[in-house]
Amino acid sequence: PGVRESVENIIMEGRFWSAWKFEPNWLGGREVPPRYEGGERKSVTRGTGRCLGGQGQADAPETVLYGQAFAWSDQHQTAEELSPMRLEGDPDADEVARLLLESGHAGDVLNFGASDQDGSLHPAMARLLRKYSEVPNWLDPEKLAEGQELMVRFFPVALYWMYYCSLVGGFSFPNITKVLLSTGYLCGSPDSVKQRLMDTFRMVMIVLVPGAMKPREEGWKSVMRVRMLHAKVRCVLQKRPYWKESEWGVPINQEDLAAVLLAFSLQTLRGVELIACRRLSERQREAYLHLWRYVGFVIGVKEEYNTCSSYSRSELYLQSFAAHQLAPTQDSVAVAGSLLGFMGPGMKSFRCQMLRRIVGDEMADALEVEKGSLVLRQTTTARLWTMRAYTWVSMLPVASTIVTWWHRFWIRRLLQHIPDSMHPLQKGPGEKSFVGVQSQETAQTGSKDKSS
Repeated sequence: PGVRESVENIIMEGRFWSAWKFEPNWLGGREVPPRYEGGERKSVTRGTGRCLGGQGQADAPETVLYGQAFAWSDQHQTAEELSPMRLEGDPDADEVARLLLESGHAGDVLNFGASDQDGSLHPAMARLLRKYSEVPNWLDPEKLAEGQELMVRFFPVALYWMYYCSLVGGFSFPNITKVLLSTGYLCGSPDSVKQRLMDTFRMVMIVLVPGAMKPREEGWKSVMRVRMLHAKVRCVLQKRPYWKESEWGVPINQEDLAAVLLAFSLQTLRGVELIACRRLSERQREAYLHLWRYVGFVIGVKEEYNTCSSYSRSELYLQSFAAHQLAPTQDSVAVAGSLLGFMGPGMKSFRCQMLRRIVGDEMADALEVEKGSLVLRQTTTARLWTMRAYTWVSMLPVASTIVTWWHRFWIRRLLQHIPDSMHPLQKGPGEKSFVGVQSQETAQTGSKDKSS
């Protein structure tokens, strides 16, 4: 009866056949009627990166972005409402980052200021850790644990979606890509790209360990280290003459952080539902988003911008962020090519075809991803059906317990073999580890900055 009810819900939403055929649905658009009271529905041409004619009018009923259609409403955020987020960084962490860079501190950033004599931290770092060690009053430990268990159960699908949709597809936000190219993060040599991906997935895996997100535990520390990485990058780039803060906003600003948080939470959740061809329960959705809401709190997303408080609010903001910023550039093409090709040309062809299946041809064309042969298309279809069958098994009452235990076992094994890099930036303002490979656009204005 539960499966029948789920299928009926999917059919009623108009999603059944699209989900059955693995049609991309990464913005969560629903079937909308062709006409509305007051006239025909309107749409934008793909790639404008703006809401309905570039204005974000609330009276226009539909928005189309790179093949993804969704109904626009008064609850969506317009460009004028989102732009102030681009001017906000992370004041709590930025203060510590400036002191870190000035001091040339090397080693674990969370031990900043600690000495062999007394082990006391720098006062600024101590204040930061003390403030975020106090859990917010909305945190429900039981619901957070349920979110961890849900992601562990569907871990292979979740990781797959994070790579293709959240990372490769997500870097179609040009201002986020500018930061990546300016630092050389995820766009250096194949070995460095692999290491950076391992760093990212290590953080995701350690967040799933039971009890790891308690204050001062390993998962909490891992997220806090990523926060300090963001803060140090922000401080360094703001000093670079080529960084156009008035045009691009503060590096790794609140809109960027909130959008990436939704890419790892809502989009991954939607990927699981697409592969399973059924909708998860409201309790499961809420639990998974609750986990990432707390991750967002620790990583520095302000509470008013942390939209993981509900599924509907997350969906509205993800669509709003996409309408505001989604517009792939040559920088996006460079980062996507680097992420898809770090394992060699043979694997790149398969990954390119899989990306097309997950984000759609229009987005893949914008990222200049190569088209695969008929054999590759059938191979990716077979892979997706294999994942679907495995996901269905993971939903069976007894099998779900076994699968969850098996995934948790391998997560612990992987964490033992992937070292914690602690912090990629450790050498201060002139650090060699800050590669500084400029994007094509920033290079035109920053050629005089020899240090980059």
